[in-house]
Amino acid sequence: MFEQLEESWNRAHEADRDAGYFLSWEWLAVVFRANPGRWRVLAARPEDEPLSYVAFLPLRVDVRWS
Repeated sequence: MFEQLEESWNRAHEADRDAGYFLSWEWLAVVFRANPGRWRVLAARPEDEPLSYVAFLPLRVDVRWS
């Protein structure tokens, strides 16, 4: 699924002047492939444009029992 977001991800990344390399699709794709199932991505899109994502939040899944 992440691969399908490349175009929208790159568009949002270019529009964000504060986004750095470590939020780029290229870098995260490598990280996600190396750690399958350990990451989730929350994505925001307008209601009237279901294929036009405008924001992404990558989240690492890490469960620890104490």
